Parts: sequence; C-alpha cells; structure tokens
Amino acid sequence: MSGLLRERPPVVCLWGGHRPAPDLETRTTPSNADKGARELKARGYGVLSVSPWTRGKAPSGVARKLQYVAAVGKVLKASRPANSVIYTADLPWIRVLAAMKQAGLQRRRVVVHWGGIDFDPQSFSNRGYLNKYDKLFGAIDAIWFASENERQIWSEALPHHAGRMAFHPMFVDIDYYSKIMPATLSHDVVAIGSDSRRDWEIPIGLAAGGLRVAIVTEDHEVRRRINSLPPAVHSNITLAFRSGFQQSARIAAAGKCLLVATTANFRFSGSTTLAVAIALGRPLVIDDPFDLPAYGVQPGVHCESFVRGDLASAQVAVRRIVSSPDHARAMASSLASRRDRVDIEAYVDRLEASFRPGWRANHASPSTAGIIGDAPGAAPAWP
Repeated sequence: MSGLLRERPPVVCLWGGHRPAPDLETRTTPSNADKGARELKARGYGVLSVSPWTRGKAPSGVARKLQYVAAVGKVLKASRPANSVIYTADLPWIRVLAAMKQAGLQRRRVVVHWGGIDFDPQSFSNRGYLNKYDKLFGAIDAIWFASENERQIWSEALPHHAGRMAFHPMFVDIDYYSKIMPATLSHDVVAIGSDSRRDWEIPIGLAAGGLRVAIVTEDHEVRRRINSLPPAVHSNITLAFRSGFQQSARIAAAGKCLLVATTANFRFSGSTTLAVAIALGRPLVIDDPFDLPAYGVQPGVHCESFVRGDLASAQVAVRRIVSSPDHARAMASSLASRRDRVDIEAYVDRLEASFRPGWRANHASPSTAGIIGDAPGAAPAWP
C-alpha cells in the first residue's frame, strides 16, 4: 500500500435497518449506503462494517435496542485506531454514539448522512425537543443533509452547530440505473415511497380519473387504503408492496412519469425519487416548493410541478406529460442533464473531505454555488 493510501483513515460503517451488514465484495443490487461504502473501499479506504443484526427476522421494541447495545463492543474494537472515522445514516446508531461520547467511551470522528430523520420544525418551540437535538448534533462532527431547506432550518434553530451541517443532493448509483431493464407493464404514473409525509390521495385520485397508476410502498396503511377502494378505481392501480430495490427501479423505469406528492411539511420528502428520476431520465411531476433549486431543477424546464394537495393541479401536470410523448422526452432529457448532481461519486468526493478534522461546511446559496461541499479554505480530500 502506498504512503498516500496509508494517510486515509479506517472507516467504520454502522448499518441499521432490518438486515446485517452488506457484503461489499459481492452485493450486486446496492442500496445508496452500500454503494457509498463500496466506493470508499475502491478508493483505498479500509472499510469495517458493524451491524446489530444477524441473518433472520429483525427484533423489535426492547429486544431491538438491546441488539444495538450488544454491538457497542464491536464498534469500540473496530474504531480502535486513533484516526478512525465512524460513518452512518442510522438514527439508533447515532443515538448510541452520542451516549458513548457523553460517557467518554468514544472520541472518534463521526460523520452522518441525515435524511429527514425525525424532523418536526413545529416542535422547535419545545425546549426539550431542541435540547435533545442540541446534544445529538454536538456528538456529530459532520452532518450531510439531502435537503438544503432542512439544513437551513436546523442551522437557524441551532446556529452553534451550523459549521457541522452541509448539503448534498440525495445520491444514487448512476451506473446501476443506466443498466435497468424496465418492467413489462407500463403505467402512466409511478409513485414510490413509504415515509409518513407522502400524500397518497393524489395518486389514488389520478387513478379515479382514469390514469393507470403504480404505487410502490412498504406502508401497510396505504395497502389497506387501496384495498378498500371501489373496484373501478382499484382496477387502475397496481400495488407493488415490498417489491425490493431492483423491482422498484424496474417499475420506475417503465413509468411514463414519476410522481412525488407530499403532505404539508417543512422538509423535502421524496428526495430519493427525485434522484432516481434524474438517474433514469424519466419525466418527473412534483409538488416540492423548497429544494428543487438546490438540486438544480426548475419547474417547467426539468419537471412539471403542481400545487401541494391539489388533485386538479396534479392532473393537469401529469396529463401534460402523458398526452405528449415529445414533451415528455424533452423534459426527461433536461432532467437527466442533472445527473452529475446526484452521482454517488460526487457525494463521496465531498464525504472524503469531511473525514478530515479541519473540515467546515460551506453555507453558500446552492442556487449560486451549485452542489455544496467543503468550504474554500477547508482541508481537502485525500488524493
């Protein structure tokens, strides 16, 4: 190993969710986090994986918390080198790391990908809520947000942590999506997601209006809602429940447009769907009023937009796409031109810089500065 590579710190990746740590050598259908770890390894980093799970069904409740506690010893062992960096996107692990730091058990640098975790600006008036996150963010050395709007809100609420907070668009494996074979069955609209901020009444309303809609989700409530619909509406909906990463991508690739419809909130929901639409070069219909400029996306140029919660507005936007193949192709092509913004390699370029102790976040406006990475005077990434 060269001297340059020896300068790179060992990276301890902490995995959560409902599966054990991935095999970074053989996994062929990568999630975002898997691909990020694989990219770091390809660049010469020593990547060590720690997960609280073993093969089989993941526990819940108290048993689940105990699994994390039981894995603390693995984290301490993996992060023994003094220059180790700990990287995770899992909230339970973040909480465990914060507790370890407060107890003096962990002194390593912690870098986090923060994707709208437990974000509720309406609770900011509650001092206890802010105090909880004040302590949590104090244990994190670099926090990467997929929402520039969310980063700004947190920075204003906890300004003494603003230098730890940076924005980068949600990242995907562009190469993987370029090789996706579309599903056989095509739909006018594909809506993907499982978070609580999605407005499923919009795609259901589109189906009631005669459009063919595919809904891809893991949300049991959505499945119950769809199963209760009148037969005339139900027949226009294809429900892909827990379809898996690869099949979800194939369904998205076969859609005439991808839809992001959200409930009233102050954060961006649907960032992964937006990134997937860019990667696939599929037309996008979206109601987001906050983060599109940060992604370099302009309504009317790269996508169609509609008024949040307004079914009639969504119908007009979708029908502009499905009724005109030429318009759909032009819009998809414009959106695909933003691929460099969501490419995982661009994300890891900036992630590397935040591994250095001298890193500080750049808070320049994304509308003028493009993708926000490290500040001009910050420590650079490893060669």
